[in-house]
Amino acid sequence: MASQDEDSSCNRIGPWKNKDEFINVYNWLFGGNSDKSSKEMAMEMLTVWKIRRQNLTPASVLSTMEILAVQLRDDPPQTDRTAIKELQTIYSNSFTRFLNYMSSITQGRNMKTMYNTAKELGIQSFLVDLRHLCAHGQVIPSIDVFRRTASYCMKWLHDFYWEHGVNNFHDVSAQDVRMKASIDFENQMKSLVKVYDVTCEALYRKYKLVGEVEGNLDDGSYQLLEDYSSKFKRNKLNLILANVTNEMTELTNRESKVRGHAQVYSDIMCDCKYFFETASKFNNLDDDNGKVPKAVTDFIGLHQNLFRSMAVCGMIDTFFKALIDICENDHESDVRRSGASFWTNNIVDGFTLLRDVKRVLKNRKEKNSASNIDLNLVNTNDMSDEIRKIYKSLGVNCDGVLIFGDTVQRPWGVEFENDFITERILKANKYTKEMIEKVRILSKREMVDNQQTLMEWISIYTDEYVTDMDLKSDHYKGNELKSFDDDFHVNSLIPVGEVKRYGIWCEVDDDVDWTTCPIGRVPWE
Repeated sequence: MASQDEDSSCNRIGPWKNKDEFINVYNWLFGGNSDKSSKEMAMEMLTVWKIRRQNLTPASVLSTMEILAVQLRDDPPQTDRTAIKELQTIYSNSFTRFLNYMSSITQGRNMKTMYNTAKELGIQSFLVDLRHLCAHGQVIPSIDVFRRTASYCMKWLHDFYWEHGVNNFHDVSAQDVRMKASIDFENQMKSLVKVYDVTCEALYRKYKLVGEVEGNLDDGSYQLLEDYSSKFKRNKLNLILANVTNEMTELTNRESKVRGHAQVYSDIMCDCKYFFETASKFNNLDDDNGKVPKAVTDFIGLHQNLFRSMAVCGMIDTFFKALIDICENDHESDVRRSGASFWTNNIVDGFTLLRDVKRVLKNRKEKNSASNIDLNLVNTNDMSDEIRKIYKSLGVNCDGVLIFGDTVQRPWGVEFENDFITERILKANKYTKEMIEKVRILSKREMVDNQQTLMEWISIYTDEYVTDMDLKSDHYKGNELKSFDDDFHVNSLIPVGEVKRYGIWCEVDDDVDWTTCPIGRVPWE
């Protein structure tokens, strides 16, 4: 929800779900039927707001919480001397924090004293006097003074903030909210990705210098390279590629706290032209010996550092899902779907390779406890000879495959949940068939015994049925297929665990979109 907080010239996002939630709290605090019970409900919701926005919680909300907390503690009014003395201390601390929070509103306005701050905000100077007396004086005011002062603070908050909010705050949809940092990140990343895409295509076509590209790629592509080359004094395309990849990585790390930056990054990458066009030419391409042609490994090698960076920055999961969406989208072009299929298969191959390398290292560790190789080094261009030997023992050319090492943000794709596989099978097509077969191997739990039947059904579903299947099979008679619903459902081939319960809580379906739900609410409200 957008709100005009203390500074009316600045639109801000409030911690409440919508204006109705804000009005509910207002009524609990200041309505005609407000009582201790309603104020306790208000306090609970204010606490939720604080959790939602943390250090971005409006100062007036924090101030309200301070005063309200001590008022609730003093209701009914305490009479015991020890309790009153304790309350005086709590009141004193609350007023100090109240003034500190409200002073933060005027930061940057060259206010020098707390008296000037109070005057600008319309707070009576006696509150500042009381704060100083409590902090430095020898005499503590009576409890009645504290109680009347707390009532004054709540009245001031009502006039200054809460009533203003009821009259001026308004709802906005999440789609309409774009943070400046997110827009800046998107614009900068778009520029870098365009240069990256063109540079990779030029290198793939065996050009080495920027000048060689002129006339061989479209004018816009050449101009991008020319401008970038002039800016960074780079003429060699391999140096431009290294530089722009580093810039993309640095920008991603620098803006890692920008909300949704992984999705923004992924969307931009999915708009690349050559990244998909060239990849589509290589999809399912083998030479006469069944080996991957050198042109393919060279092409993958060009993008190796990019994918390594995505994994380290925690982007690979989101990008992998986006590629699958393209593969499964009937409205996408064959070129883009084929290119996305190429990259999904290579990403899964990279995950599989990481698993195999870990197995080798585990076996070595069992034989020799002193053996210790840091897989974080795989994420750099300076892999040790020992690590390279491991890849070579697995029959892998390190320069022609996507290589992932250990990262702080481990990609979930190293192991795939069965629910993920189920969803892919239900949407299977020729662009995802090979990827599904590979992903099955990396699933967290083994498929049930009839996993061969599963892969046969995928082949049938994608019109690539294995012709040597037993024609007497119950699933295939006289070139006619039984309906999926007659005797088969994909869920029957994948173990289904019981719903986990934790006291009064239980797990919900994975398709619940919690990103649309504020803390303290549930999506179905």
